[in-house]
Amino acid sequence: MHGNSEMQKINQTSAMPEKTDVHWSGRFSVAPMLDWTDRHCRYFLRLLSRNTLLYTEMVTTGAIIHGKGDYL
Repeated sequence: MHGNSEMQKINQTSAMPEKTDVHWSGRFSVAPMLDWTDRHCRYFLRLLSRNTLLYTEMVTTGAIIHGKGDYL
């Protein structure tokens, strides 16, 4: 398994491909899926392709404050 520091590094750079512009012509993108695109799923998808345009679901402040800490 990869170390936690490597996972943090991937999570920090996984929001967008390296070259980002308005007319990005990538062929593979992943839309957010409720209760599915957590950090582990994003890590796996980033392993499949570094050029994937990867969206994540929005988390409300209530979910952060009152939700399960290990889930986020």
